[in-house]
Formats: sequence, C-alpha cells, structure tokens
Amino acid sequence: MLREFRGVRALAVFLFVLTAAPPAARAQTTTATLRGVVLDASGAVLPGTTITLRNRDTGFTRSTVTDGTGGYVLPYVPAGTYELAAELSGFKTLVRQGLRFEIGQELTIDLTLEVSPVGETVTVRGEAPLVETTKSTLGQVVSREQIDTLPLPGRQAATLAQLVPGVVPRASTEEPVTAGGQPRGSGEALVDGVSNEGMAVNSVRSNAPPDAIQEFQVLTSQFAAEFGNASGVVLNTITRSGTNEVGSTTSTATRAWTPSRPAWISTASRSTATCISTTPACSTSPPTCHSTRTTRPPIHCSLT
Repeated sequence: MLREFRGVRALAVFLFVLTAAPPAARAQTTTATLRGVVLDASGAVLPGTTITLRNRDTGFTRSTVTDGTGGYVLPYVPAGTYELAAELSGFKTLVRQGLRFEIGQELTIDLTLEVSPVGETVTVRGEAPLVETTKSTLGQVVSREQIDTLPLPGRQAATLAQLVPGVVPRASTEEPVTAGGQPRGSGEALVDGVSNEGMAVNSVRSNAPPDAIQEFQVLTSQFAAEFGNASGVVLNTITRSGTNEVGSTTSTATRAWTPSRPAWISTASRSTATCISTTPACSTSPPTCHSTRTTRPPIHCSLT
C-alpha cells in the first residue's frame, strides 16, 4: 500500500511539474517564439510595458506585459506577417510593421521607447529581415512564395528542400531528399507537428499537396531534441489556414509526346519501295499511303 501511495504521489508531482513548465521552455516545432527587452532612451528597463503582436491577415493577437527586468516572451506564434506594438503611459507608442515569423524561429527584438507628454505613436516600416541569434540549428525555411513560383517535379514540394546546402535528391516518392550522407530511413517528416513517417521503414507515408502547404522548415544538423527521431534531414511542414481575404489558386499540367518515328510511316522494303503519305505532314490521324518506286526518304513528324 505504501509503495502504491508513493507511486501515485510521484506521478502527481511529475504532472504538476510538466503543466507548470513555462511555455517558452516547451517544444516549438510548428510555431515561433519572440522575446526581448524594453528600454527607455537612457537604457533603463521599463517594467509594465504592454506588448501586443497582431497578424493583420487573420486577426490573431497575442499580448503580454514586461516583467521587472523589462523582458518579455511571446511563445507559440503561428507563422505569418505581424505588427508589434509597445505601449506604456508617459511614452510614445512604438509600432513595428512587416515582421515575418517563420516556422521554428526564435527571435529577439529589443525595443526603445521615447518619452512623450501626450499620446503619440512611432511607426517603423521596411526594416531589415529578422535574424536568429539564439539557435545553432543549420537549415532554412522554404516559403509559400517559393512553392508558388518554382518548378515542382512530380508535384512534390519536398524537392524544393534541395535549395538548402547539403540536401541532395534520393529519387524516391517515399523519401525524396536526404542530407549528410545518411542512409535510407534516417530522415523525419512532420506535418503540423505530427510525424508523417511509416513505422516499418521510416519513410514518408504520403506527400502533402503543394497547394495545402504554408511553408516547411528544412533542418540538416544540430537540431533540437524534439527532432530526435532523425540523423539525416528533417522536413517540418505546416499547412495553410484561412485569412480575412478571399483568394484562390489555379494550375494546369501539360504532357507533350514527341515520337522518334510515327507508327503510321514505315519503310516497305530496304530498296526503293517506300510508303509515302498523301495527307498533310504531321497529321494526328493515320494517313492514306500508297507504295511507289522512289528514293524519297520517309516522312518523320514531331507532335507537341
């Protein structure tokens, strides 16, 4: 009885620690994390500043308040383009627009507020791209724009992983790419944080349609523990979601056939008797032929 009680108590403690862990410490496989410090013009920290992050396409909003050290953390930010606002009484409201967040990013943005006796807003646009400084993972993100504009052999978006240095094709739909010279079954494919790998040979179960993909992260080495099921390349995909704007995508596929020698044009003998077409050249229907003695070569067509 005592052992059972100790076991239940240990389980309760474990669950409490798990649920009480800070959100920023948990796995960030499909979202981004933003952190930073808010300062005044003299470099002093500003506790109590309201930080608001808003996605103008979807209306998604996440906010927090800086702590006693002026620091803030906004975890679980879905990929997209946002504007960041910092507000504190007695200071100008600072707004930074056009901030692009990608899957798996950990970004640091420090903000500086200026003193203002009246309510004013400072809006910053067209800044340099955000750079991660807290991670050592090697890889990059393939964006929705690249999926829309670059060729997709076999309609497989995973082929675009070859844009990342060190990634090479494997010529297989079950495992389209690899990296680091790793053998078959060494990679990992995730869709919205769930493994898309088959248990038997650790290959991709099914390829997500390109039109359903928002973006995907390609990791080649030094990735975090949540990707521990791989020693090769990791393809971390998130699917698209709706926005406040109506849009659609159309595509076409064309298959061209160019025969080296049409079946209906043939040589009757190896001497001078040849089947000559009496219908226009390169017709799509079989022509009417007659046999004649001539040295004229057979007609060859190319259909496109």
